Amino acid sequence: MVNAEAERTLIILSFYCTVMKISFLLFASCLLMCIQSSLYAQEDHAAQGVSRANKGKYAEAEQEFSLAIAESPKEAKLYMNRGAMRMQQNNLKGAVEDFTKAIKLNPTDPVGFYNRALARRKMNDFKGAISDYNEVVKLDPNNLQAFFNRAKAKEKLGDQKGKIADFQSAARLNHPGAQEWLQQNNLKW
Repeated sequence: MVNAEAERTLIILSFYCTVMKISFLLFASCLLMCIQSSLYAQEDHAAQGVSRANKGKYAEAEQEFSLAIAESPKEAKLYMNRGAMRMQQNNLKGAVEDFTKAIKLNPTDPVGFYNRALARRKMNDFKGAISDYNEVVKLDPNNLQAFFNRAKAKEKLGDQKGKIADFQSAARLNHPGAQEWLQQNNLKW
C-alpha cells in the first residue's frame, strides 16, 4: 500500500514538474517574442527615421526617432539621431538635450561630445563648445576637425594663443583649412 501511494505521489509530482516546465517554456517563449517585437518596432522606427531624414523630412524623422526611443530608451544612437534631426530644424536646445542623453548613455563615444559642441557653437555658447571639443580630443586625439573647430571657438572668445595652438594641431593632422590659415599668417606647424 505504501509503495502504491508513493508511486502515485511520484506520478503526480512528475506530472506537475512537467506542467511547470511547459509553463516556464511557454512563459520564456512569450517573453522572448515580446522582446523581439519591441526590438523590431524600435528598429523599424529607426529605419523609418533614417529614410525620412534622407528625404529631408526632418520633423517626420524626429518623430520616428522619438518612437524608437520610447521602445529602447537606453540606445545612445537613437538620441544622437534625434538630436541631429533637431539641429536640422534649428531646435538647438533640444539637440543639446539629446546629445547630453547620448553622452550619459555612452560617455566614451566622442561623436556625442562633437555633436553637442556643434550645437553649442551654433548657440554662441563657445565655452560649452570648447569644453566638449576638449572631451573629443581626449577621446580621439587625431580628430583634426575637433582641433579646427575648437580653434574657431577660441577665436570667438579672443584666445589668440589657444586658437593658434589648435590650428597648429589641426595642421599637423593635415587639415587643409588650418594649414592655409597658418601659411597666410606666416606661422609654422
